[in-house]
Amino acid sequence: MKNVIILFIILSHFILSNCNKNKGDNLISGISIAYKNKNSDDLLDTAIQGHFSADSIKVYNLVKGIKKEVDYPNLDHPHNFFIYKSDSLKEYLLGVIFETDTTFLQLNQGNIDAITCIFDNSYGNKILRQLSYNNVLKWEEGLNRDYVITIVK
Repeated sequence: MKNVIILFIILSHFILSNCNKNKGDNLISGISIAYKNKNSDDLLDTAIQGHFSADSIKVYNLVKGIKKEVDYPNLDHPHNFFIYKSDSLKEYLLGVIFETDTTFLQLNQGNIDAITCIFDNSYGNKILRQLSYNNVLKWEEGLNRDYVITIVK
């Protein structure tokens, strides 16, 4: 009987600790990006000449100093990005999911941008607090209402 009680306590602790670990993981770890040219044309709109195509976009995570392309074939967004049209903003946005503090975003051949993030990892949550795009601060919690930034190319 004593062994059954000990086994029950161990299993309960294991189950509860795993539930708490996953409770808030990756709560807010992404942002949406609007790309414009100097004429304010939407560079994610396929009707615009020179637009950024989903087929040419690649996301790389910096892991232990090595740049690794994101590829999770079994996920809804296997490359940690998706393009969608915002009804409220009436433009296309690139949603990017960040896993690491440094992410490289290749928009097309020869056009690679660096995105650095500061996360708050308190209590098992991963919440974006600050984002720089090519070493320029573009988003900071409390200063920006939305998780949307605009980049002019």
